[in-house]
Amino acid sequence: MTRNTKCAILYFIIILLVALVNAASYAQSSATSSKHFDCSNIHQLVLDLGSNVQVKEIKGSRVIIEHTITVKHPTKSNQILSAVQSAGVFEVKGWTDATTNQLILKERVVTKELIADKQAATIVHSYIIYKPSNLL
Repeated sequence: MTRNTKCAILYFIIILLVALVNAASYAQSSATSSKHFDCSNIHQLVLDLGSNVQVKEIKGSRVIIEHTITVKHPTKSNQILSAVQSAGVFEVKGWTDATTNQLILKERVVTKELIADKQAATIVHSYIIYKPSNLL
């Protein structure tokens, strides 16, 4: 093996190690939960869930909300995710309005910024709404 080949391999290994350490230094944890709502007497769905929402149509008379919380923090992602889940920081509230025949889904956001070990945690929440095709 020539000296140039050895140097190239060494540089490659160093770059690979730096990339691995950088990727491992910012951990991410996520959890998904779901809620179901009966929509037999509902004609319209009203969403107040922020911007990260997908809506898909399904057969049946139920609305299903799939809620994913992702926490990014260099060292405490799992602990922050557990705390966020148990405190209900990001929780979906749903109720029906009988006068308008609407199902209203609203996001309960207590805080959007959490600090742990003097570093901010990034919390991303997303929703997939499965709704009957007859709902507006």
